[in-house]
Amino acid sequence: MKQIFIFCILLGFVNCGAPFSFRSACYERNKCSTIEGACFLRNDAFYKAATNSPEYSAQDLTAIVGSCLGLEKTCRKNCDSGTIF
Repeated sequence: MKQIFIFCILLGFVNCGAPFSFRSACYERNKCSTIEGACFLRNDAFYKAATNSPEYSAQDLTAIVGSCLGLEKTCRKNCDSGTIF
């Protein structure tokens, strides 16, 4: 009985903080759902610091947004395929 109790506690610690799916844990670890927004904010801060301008030209905005599009899909695809990154 004591061994079953210890096993249940260890099982609880192993699964603590993450769902029972390795794929979901990969999504959380790599922040797949927020990766595009974080990329845009990083690019935005870098652009404003580099150009010292609060406004974008049409070409610059296209480049900033375009560089981040598709990152969430790629992140999820890597988790689905089991790629470790």
